Amino acid sequence: PISFENVALSPGSYVIGWTRKEDSLSITFYDATTGTQRGTASAHRLTTGYRVESFRIWPPGDHAILQIGRFALPYTLGE
Repeated sequence: PISFENVALSPGSYVIGWTRKEDSLSITFYDATTGTQRGTASAHRLTTGYRVESFRIWPPGDHAILQIGRFALPYTLGE
C-alpha cells in the first residue's frame, strides 16, 4: 500500500493524471481497470537542488516523493 496526502492506494494498477495550477499540480489517481477516481492530491514546486525529471518515483527514504517536472508529492508506504 502507498499513500499520497489523503489518498490511500492498495496494491493494484493505477493511472494518474495531472492539471497545472498556478503554483502546484493537481494530481488525480484512477483505478486502471475501471477508471474509477480514487482521489486527488497536490504536488508543490521543488526547492532548488533537484534536477527536473519528466516523471520519477524516488525510493523510500530521505526523498520519498513522486516527481513530475519541477513538482513533488510526498508519499508513505504502508505495511
